[in-house]
Amino acid sequence: MEESKNSDIKLKTIDFFKVCMMNSVVLYHCSCIWQDGWSPVHFECSSMFYVFISILGKFLNSFHVYGFVFASGYIFYYLRYERGRYRQKYRDIVRRAKQLLVPYIIVMICWCIPFYYFEFGLTQNEFLKKFILGISPAQLWFLLMLFEIFITFYFLSDLMMVGKE
Repeated sequence: MEESKNSDIKLKTIDFFKVCMMNSVVLYHCSCIWQDGWSPVHFECSSMFYVFISILGKFLNSFHVYGFVFASGYIFYYLRYERGRYRQKYRDIVRRAKQLLVPYIIVMICWCIPFYYFEFGLTQNEFLKKFILGISPAQLWFLLMLFEIFITFYFLSDLMMVGKE
């Protein structure tokens, strides 16, 4: 009973860390406009606030995505090998596709395609390459990456755990 309680505390701690990393991703993206190379518009501001925001953004960029992926991987490991979840392939993959690919498709249709079409003159070939094949799909790369990592490690993790259980 005590071990289960400690495991729940450990899961809540790593889940809290994951939420902190998500918030740092949002904060980083809010700071991007003040950093060179991210926006076609460059803002010249000498205010200490803007200098601070720029430095904060660069700092967050050094770890926020890595931390989020690490926490996600740990939670996958914990749930699969310590709690016995993620053992029904079809159901698990469909569930993860709903969580990651459905938002990918919705944001792609409602935001990315119209934006790229009107702003850059998106062609059919670019649409196919960027959004269907997933080669540089704008800000949606993260959803595809998480889905691809989930699928890859869903099938490889049992092979990696041989002899360790």
